[in-house]
Amino acid sequence: SVYVVAQLSDGRTFYLPIEFAGSQGRLPGLDQITIILIPDLKGAGTVKLKVIVNSRESNLPTVFIR
Repeated sequence: SVYVVAQLSDGRTFYLPIEFAGSQGRLPGLDQITIILIPDLKGAGTVKLKVIVNSRESNLPTVFIR
């Protein structure tokens, strides 16, 4: 199971829809996750993204959403 969680600076969290999760097909061992940004994130500014795969959580990279 794969989940992507967006954490906003005000504490709100959103589970994002996943369009694709799997091997990217060109480089062995490199996987790809394609997510859909939901309308609630419009203008959100700095957002932390967390990927959860089989109950294991990733680090929290940040992105800026206009």
